[in-house]
Amino acid sequence: MDPEELAARSKPPSLHGLSLAEKLPRELVYMVLGQLPLVKILQILSHKNQYLDECVFGQLEWQFLFSSPADISRVRDLFILYCEIRRFTRKPLTADFSELGQGHTRLVRWFATSSYSAEQLKQKLIQQIDGDLTFNPVDEALLRIGVTSDYPAHGTESSLSTRYHRVREASPKDENLPISNTTTNYTAHADDSNLWARWDWVKEAKLKLNATKARQLAIAAGLMSRFPEKLMLKKPRDPLQGPRENLAHIEYGFRRRAEKISRDRRIHHQLTRGCYPGVDNIELVPYDRCLWTFLESLEKHPPGNVDVGFLNTPQNMSLSEEAGQVVDSRSQVAGPGEELCGPFRYPEDIATSIEVVMDGLMYVYTGSPLLVVPRIQWSPTSACGSSLGETKPRFFINQEPHSDCLPGNLHRCPLRKIMPYDEREYEWLEAFLKVVSWMEKKLGH
Repeated sequence: MDPEELAARSKPPSLHGLSLAEKLPRELVYMVLGQLPLVKILQILSHKNQYLDECVFGQLEWQFLFSSPADISRVRDLFILYCEIRRFTRKPLTADFSELGQGHTRLVRWFATSSYSAEQLKQKLIQQIDGDLTFNPVDEALLRIGVTSDYPAHGTESSLSTRYHRVREASPKDENLPISNTTTNYTAHADDSNLWARWDWVKEAKLKLNATKARQLAIAAGLMSRFPEKLMLKKPRDPLQGPRENLAHIEYGFRRRAEKISRDRRIHHQLTRGCYPGVDNIELVPYDRCLWTFLESLEKHPPGNVDVGFLNTPQNMSLSEEAGQVVDSRSQVAGPGEELCGPFRYPEDIATSIEVVMDGLMYVYTGSPLLVVPRIQWSPTSACGSSLGETKPRFFINQEPHSDCLPGNLHRCPLRKIMPYDEREYEWLEAFLKVVSWMEKKLGH
């Protein structure tokens, strides 16, 4: 969108009594203007009222700053953008900009000694706006989740998709990973048209980010309500694996977080240090007995209308008992030499859900092959009671820290409370619970 259209679209800051001021004689308006701080003068100018503009330009006390209508026009458009950013982020207009809060008398003494001009005020506004729209790589990567276009920038600044946050310095072995600066550095140019494009991008990205995260939390609340006997919070894990007594409290917590995030207006965040266990898993994890039901049902009733084979990709391979090794996961459903029942035809919707479950059964969807997180782990158990051999699978919550050189757009720990998960994780969980519920009801498991 053209910057002039953005400026015209922006709503100027509200100012009570503006319509009454238009009916006052100039002498009274001059008296009022002489008592106002600079921020109020700029708010009046932002409404583009010809009568009040003439009063400001003709008022002797403010002629030292606005010596021509062109001065007013240049500063006004920047101030409208400045107000929109501060209103959206809920920050005071005078924060980090002390000149705006000063009254006329003090400004006259100050400007007389420092030769302050409208051009300098314009540059200060550009500097403040540029500071609000400059992000560290972690915040940029977070905003980039919600939009497909690159962040508008001057010069040869690299695109957002190639900038990474590094938890520690890269080792010599990480030569294939790009090295990035710790913060962006956009120069304040006299041509401020790019500021409008940058702000429009940031606002769109933030609103979409909030909507995505809030929707995911609402999905989690809905799944907890529909399948209370099959789900638990990923932290802490419930060893009893039974119906939860505080179900209403958990649902309320998810919905309250969703509402809070939808109203969040922070575009800069205080980054936390260190790694958090299970940060790459979504909020809910099924009980292990649901996994056993699913695998045993497939073993006893192998689907004839579902392809349960695994593609040759890391996402669709199974972990062996020894960490770090991968094996053909098809043998995990039915052991070597074991005879399966004849093909069983599942209803079409259940068959489709089984395919979704099998596609993501072994690994969590992280959005990148650079971050591999197993979904299940095969651990020894003395009371197996099934044909799965001497091991039983369980849902796995990783307790280990991330790799030192994990790219910042995949490192969720610094912004774990606001960064959305891969949408396929919620699709997988819903499909899994749907299939297990059907198996328990129809197959008697």
